[in-house]
Amino acid sequence: MSKIAIRSLPPLIVMAILAAAFILSPGQNLKTVFSCYGYGYGCSAPTVNRVWPYAGPIAGGTTMVISGTNFNNNAPGTQPIVRYGGAAALRVISFSDTEVRAVSPAHAIGVVDVTVTTAAGTSAANGLDLYRYVNAPYCAIFLMNKAPTTWKQNVTSSFALTVFNCGTKAWPWSGYNRVNSNVHFTSRRGSGYNTRIYWKGQNSHNLAHNIGPNRGLLIRITLTPRFHGTVYLEAEMVKLHQFWFGRFLYRPPQFNAVVVVVNP
Repeated sequence: MSKIAIRSLPPLIVMAILAAAFILSPGQNLKTVFSCYGYGYGCSAPTVNRVWPYAGPIAGGTTMVISGTNFNNNAPGTQPIVRYGGAAALRVISFSDTEVRAVSPAHAIGVVDVTVTTAAGTSAANGLDLYRYVNAPYCAIFLMNKAPTTWKQNVTSSFALTVFNCGTKAWPWSGYNRVNSNVHFTSRRGSGYNTRIYWKGQNSHNLAHNIGPNRGLLIRITLTPRFHGTVYLEAEMVKLHQFWFGRFLYRPPQFNAVVVVVNP
């Protein structure tokens, strides 16, 4: 029965089950017994262990995926409550035990904890639930979880890079000052405006279309390392012939890097 969503049963049956549980476990807290609607992960308070994207415009409207546990412990006909600091999400799109999709509200510049509240309580702030509100024209964040951490010298490999526009302006895909992604091997992390001398090969990628605020895209990256050793694999965005995004915005960092090993 623990794997069955109690909230899907008729109300009278639900009440009978809960009453029986209380009678059979007289030492259990009454509030706990009558607020347990979850399945799979039980009846504990929710936890948040990742948010993506983790930054967006102060105007709000960012569709976020919140990952964690115990999100499904809600009374019949209700849904978890998501808050950004003290501000409620514009709406909760969908939810399961381990994932909530919600839309961010407008908020002042700064960093907030994203919390989820169910019948069992509210998730505790833990440093993994942080979301940054940004008021900058050009802002990018990256997911590099698909990048291989082991490469072979002179052998071509590819992976999918996820990029999200957390700024207030659209990224133009064409023209002299279009926006490109740049992924490179480097011995030192940092924005391209001051670290290019440490690069060891790069991939520059044109966008297929304009990317507006609160929009993301997947880019197929292909690289062939001509060296061997342990380095960083780093991604960032550039507005061609004008500036690297990291030239004017420091938080969130306008690059993301993972450590990789290139074998001979």
